[in-house]
Amino acid sequence: MKKLILPSLIGAVILFVWQFLSYGALNLHEQGQRFTAQQDVILENLNGLNLDEATYIVHPTPPQSKGPEDMENMAYYQGKPWAMVSYHKSDNSNMAMNMLRGLLVNIIICLLAFSLFSSMPAMSMVQGLYRGLALGAIAFLVEPYTNHIWYQGFGIWAHLLDALVPWSLIGLLYARFWQQPHREKAL
Repeated sequence: MKKLILPSLIGAVILFVWQFLSYGALNLHEQGQRFTAQQDVILENLNGLNLDEATYIVHPTPPQSKGPEDMENMAYYQGKPWAMVSYHKSDNSNMAMNMLRGLLVNIIICLLAFSLFSSMPAMSMVQGLYRGLALGAIAFLVEPYTNHIWYQGFGIWAHLLDALVPWSLIGLLYARFWQQPHREKAL
């Protein structure tokens, strides 16, 4: 376990830097966090509705509809507008704490990934790349893509890059530098 700490810290920094590039410097997620000049009007109207903090699907199909009634609603509203709104009564974000939490989560993720990698036979660089890509693909398919299937979120290609780019690099680095030295290298 001790031998996984330094690689996990380095892997966490790779994930952290990629997340900064993806959401900040490169703004790959612009479609999913777009600015509107109507934001004050939208927030004023939402605030006036006395909503609970939640994510709301603003869709004409009633949540209790079942069977044929639901199918009729779906057919009727097909092609009509809908929205998903996450409403918070106040912005309580703390940049320093969010960054720290993000880094800690990345360390845990890398510890878990490297624990899995270390239980496998020694790998070549190509196998490291493949395993990193596989791990990234699993992460992408489980959450962002499955959610996209149902709710057509924006920026799905950015999420795919977020999964594949850093995990490819991490898989390569693991195969090249962080495998247990006592194991035989794969050809």
